[in-house]
Amino acid sequence: MDYELYKSRSYRSIISTGFGYYFTYFRQFLKASWRWTILFSLLFAAWAMLMAVQLPAITSSIMHEELVEKVGIQTDSAQQYLMTAGGIVVLALLCLVAGVWIAVKVLKRMNLLQGEGKTDLPKGWMTIARQLIKPRNWGILFLTLLLGGMILGILASICCLPALILALTHFLSQEGALNGDPLGMPGYMTVLSAITFFLTGAVLVYLCMPMLTWLYYVYGSVISFEREKSKITNLNPQE
Repeated sequence: MDYELYKSRSYRSIISTGFGYYFTYFRQFLKASWRWTILFSLLFAAWAMLMAVQLPAITSSIMHEELVEKVGIQTDSAQQYLMTAGGIVVLALLCLVAGVWIAVKVLKRMNLLQGEGKTDLPKGWMTIARQLIKPRNWGILFLTLLLGGMILGILASICCLPALILALTHFLSQEGALNGDPLGMPGYMTVLSAITFFLTGAVLVYLCMPMLTWLYYVYGSVISFEREKSKITNLNPQE
């Protein structure tokens, strides 16, 4: 398969080329991103633990104080809730930063794979973004992300199913405790949940990485089309 960047392609060809490019050079993508992927997975696991374990437990405790003990919200509970909510926001932002840095590393590796002697490759994602946000490029960008997003969405829903089940289990456990039932979660579930969330974060990184290759090839297709159009215009100046 031809993985040349500057070549006019349809949105279907962009998706198939991006997938082929990703799986052909998967080891290169892995080498470029594994350190930041581990960091992202750790941050994602911490974020998910706060969302799925800590926050429901604190919420259940506050509701128990209000509905059962009739004492209102205690200061300690309110502080714990605010600290947990703040931690969730901070970790989400750190996950975003790690994800952006992974994208930067991947772009550098894709440019390297195109050839060291080429000087017309995009220098950064901002270069690609400035080109793709132009209204005339919205069509191919939308179709590529729509069809590709549907494929990745199905795969992501399958891969995230264990983590979603564990999160739902923790939530239902706290809901049962609020209704007076004893907590039925064994002690190892917390460790199992953390490991599952960590692995889910890593899988999501490499599952979503083909989207970067699609944006890369959408950019290349758009630039190639503009170059061909410019050549035709120069050959027919009177038109």
